[in-house]
Amino acid sequence: MSARFALGSTPLAAVVREQQDLIARQQAEDSRLLAAIGRGDTHLTEQSRATLSEISAKLSSIDIRLGTEFPQYADMSEPKPLSIADTQLLLARDEALMLFLDIPRTYSLPEESLGFLVTRETFRWFRIPIGPRALGSQVAALRCGLDETLWLDATDWPQATEEQLRQRTAQIAHRKRCEALLKATPRAEVSGLGPNQVLPFDLERANKLYQALFGQIEELIKNKHLLMVPAGPLTALPFHVLITQKPRTALPTQSDGYGDAAWLAKRNAITVLPSVASLKAVRSIAKTSKATYSFIGFGDPLLVGPSGTDKRAWTRQNCTPSGSAPLQIAARSSLGPIPNFFRGRLADVQLIRHQYPLPETADELCAVAHAIGAPESSVFLGEKATETIIKDLSASGKLSDVHVVHFATHGLLASESSLVGSSVASRH
Repeated sequence: MSARFALGSTPLAAVVREQQDLIARQQAEDSRLLAAIGRGDTHLTEQSRATLSEISAKLSSIDIRLGTEFPQYADMSEPKPLSIADTQLLLARDEALMLFLDIPRTYSLPEESLGFLVTRETFRWFRIPIGPRALGSQVAALRCGLDETLWLDATDWPQATEEQLRQRTAQIAHRKRCEALLKATPRAEVSGLGPNQVLPFDLERANKLYQALFGQIEELIKNKHLLMVPAGPLTALPFHVLITQKPRTALPTQSDGYGDAAWLAKRNAITVLPSVASLKAVRSIAKTSKATYSFIGFGDPLLVGPSGTDKRAWTRQNCTPSGSAPLQIAARSSLGPIPNFFRGRLADVQLIRHQYPLPETADELCAVAHAIGAPESSVFLGEKATETIIKDLSASGKLSDVHVVHFATHGLLASESSLVGSSVASRH
């Protein structure tokens, strides 16, 4: 967040850049101090300590300025802990906040997982009967039933470069782990899955994990909007796919077998938060928002698929159905190593354009707009779903005048971005 803010030309960006420069100087000076102490250089040691003291004073001054002039940024970038009472005041009566905490094994103390529930009326903490490592295995097994790329056969992937070899080795390990966790393979080879064949998503496992996480507080979260603050392996779990009732079949062989499962998403609205403290910042922004429009959405951009000839996105440029052919499952045989979507600090546009089109996202956006009473003009599809148009809307103030900004397109995992961790300074 700090890195993104520092890229702009606003007064806030200038302060954030100054803060980052000082943090970098502080880290370098700290290294020099340790080296001076190691050499027994008294003079240089005192100089470094004086410099560090000066930098620390400047950073403290910047912290005060950020908190005074840019309180929303300060709350989001360095959130202060919230008390239980303060958290309860931020919750509506139909909301429940769930915080999960992993405690690793420490000397003779075993590892354990804890859950904390906060509602407007009550607070409860409890031990989850699955430790962090076991939770990691359960989440990984469920993801094996959701992500077809984990089953790709990488034996024929190129390995001419170090990066290609790394991707091939990692993919082989992913597939082997899925086979070991589920003691199964996909219903057909990944390259031959038909439109009604499915990956082995284990409904029974999803129900057991739901019981472990929520069984002790089930009555307290019934009909509540769940605000999730996950930790550890749970950050990789889409809570929506947990199963609240024992399924008839653990592994249905056809996609129809999943239709009547008791998905948590059918019973509870779910929001994922990065921290408990972020709730305060989000709610304060909502209270001070002067937005006059309810919704704007972007999706189904003009992607051409790996072949470069897939034109499905061109057939749907607005919310009026065009009678186009139904969505077809893309051939798995064309999937290969996960590419690096960046060239330096910029996205590789050509690589992104050759991702599969997502025509169903047009239906998603139009349905949401209709449900909340937004006009069709608030949905930007096809040739209107571009970076240029979004930036123009932002520059004109249109995006800041909207309550909900909805993006429905491909997502990028942290592992697929070379920018992860770059230009981000940490202060400890």
